[in-house]
Amino acid sequence: MHREYGVDLSDPSAGKRYTWRWFEVRLFGLSADSRTWRKLTGDRGKSEPETSIEDLDRELGITRE
Repeated sequence: MHREYGVDLSDPSAGKRYTWRWFEVRLFGLSADSRTWRKLTGDRGKSEPETSIEDLDRELGITRE
C-alpha cells in the first residue's frame, strides 16, 4: 500500500482517516507486482485472491459496519 499509494497503514491514525471501502478498493487495485497481491494470490499474478475479505477481516480483527 505504501509503495503504490503512499499510504502508511502502520500509522495508528490511518484507521480513522480511511474507510473499509477505501481500503478494499485499493487492495484489489494493487498491481500484480506488489508483494501484498502476490501473497494473496500465491504468486499467480493478477487473479482472484486465495484469501477472501472475510478471512482478512478475521485475521486483522476488523468488523464491518
